[in-house]
Amino acid sequence: MRILIVDGWTRDGNRSHAHAGVKEQAHVFKSLVRECQPEAEIRIVDTHVVAGPTDLDFSGYDAAVWTGGGGNIYKVDPFNRRQLELGERVLSEVPRVWGSCWGFQVITTVCGGEVAPARRPEMGIAAGISVRSMDFAETLYRGKPRPFDAPAHHFDETARLPREFEIVAENATTLQAVVSKDRRITCTQYHPELPYDYIAKLMLHWAPNYTSIFAEDDFRNLLAGLKKKEKEEKSFRKIEFRNWLGYVRRGG
Repeated sequence: MRILIVDGWTRDGNRSHAHAGVKEQAHVFKSLVRECQPEAEIRIVDTHVVAGPTDLDFSGYDAAVWTGGGGNIYKVDPFNRRQLELGERVLSEVPRVWGSCWGFQVITTVCGGEVAPARRPEMGIAAGISVRSMDFAETLYRGKPRPFDAPAHHFDETARLPREFEIVAENATTLQAVVSKDRRITCTQYHPELPYDYIAKLMLHWAPNYTSIFAEDDFRNLLAGLKKKEKEEKSFRKIEFRNWLGYVRRGG
């Protein structure tokens, strides 16, 4: 099984993870893939280089995984352009694709949807996620408590879903999981791959970004609550990604 992991972060964004004391998100995914499929051949690619992704060979990969990121995909800049160019190639050349948060937003944009500033950003927790009744949902969320909470951190959301996608899960705030009708592409706005306390460390490092969202006491209480939630939900937090990898392995 060959898995391509696309790093959605800029070089500076990855450095901020190191300063926060956590692994880069591409390597979190790599560890999770290895945990689920020990024999997998894994390659991480990024779009930091100015030359872009035009010389990459994607032949022979079974699936691609797109990480979170720190930008706004609707802004016009060289990094976003390279992400979108890479997205077009990945979607056309790799049989199965998973997009997480930023990955969801890149894929939405490539497929003709629209991403916009979130009406209500979700910081730390996406609460009360419900799953729609459909065959693929039962495959993806097999073994997952319902409704459920999930780790989340996003200032943007999908405002218009591409026509070829359908909603798999949502909460009162936004779309939380979608799938293409041919089942090739699966995306979550939340982060099943990231521990809650991992997000807490990032938020503590980025604390000045939240002064307009949280009072100081509320912010500290949220960070403490994220550590507690990871202990409570660790056993089932990443079930959907594990299920998706099994689906890919079976040739679903």
